[in-house]
Amino acid sequence: MNQYALLYLKSYLITNRFLQNNIICCIEEMSEVTKVLTKYLRGREEFNKKDLEEEISHALLMLDIVRARFHISTDTVEKYQVEALKKAIREDSK
Repeated sequence: MNQYALLYLKSYLITNRFLQNNIICCIEEMSEVTKVLTKYLRGREEFNKKDLEEEISHALLMLDIVRARFHISTDTVEKYQVEALKKAIREDSK
């Protein structure tokens, strides 16, 4: 799928769904990532990297839609990501 088709589909979800539905879907997708990672940590045989890739993709999509619905810029997200990385590095170097 090309980037324009993806943008169209995202914009559809942003403008045509109630915010509450977007939030619920986002929470559900993040819980799916948690479920797959828990299988990995438990050393379960049913862990599948493809499942992790799929669930991360779904969660990132819904997070991006929720970010847009709350008018949070990617610059703001990147600023907080950099701050979190710097903090983690500081804590690791103690």
